[in-house]
Amino acid sequence: MFKKIDNLLATFGNKKTDESLDEAFFAGDIATNIEGTKIAASQYGQVFMGIQELQGYTFLEVIIISRTNIKNKRGATMRFSNANDAFTLVSDTQEIESDFFRAVNCYITQISFNITPKEIARIKKKDFDEISLEYKKKVLIFKKV
Repeated sequence: MFKKIDNLLATFGNKKTDESLDEAFFAGDIATNIEGTKIAASQYGQVFMGIQELQGYTFLEVIIISRTNIKNKRGATMRFSNANDAFTLVSDTQEIESDFFRAVNCYITQISFNITPKEIARIKKKDFDEISLEYKKKVLIFKKV
């Protein structure tokens, strides 16, 4: 999943800047080129996910297209919740840094999370209403699509 996103991003260039976001491109063209399933969105951006197995371990690969520059050296947690229950995933990726792409005026963040078969089943069944990404005392909230 990450190789395809790397190829896509290489097409657009990788330069950090503080330009405003081009709404049409943010919502459309780049999102259609992301491998994975779009499972959540909000004013903060869009969340795409895919499951990857590597040497007997299972990971949830997350790509976030957003207006927010996510940067942290201590990892992140992703909380899936509904009215009755919640579960939290801890990132396998400790150093997280968004890449800003001038051509599309948005940040793209890749994060890998450890995940169990039970949690995979809940995500596939869409047994959640919202997702919270927590890092550095910040919280980004996304609603299920």
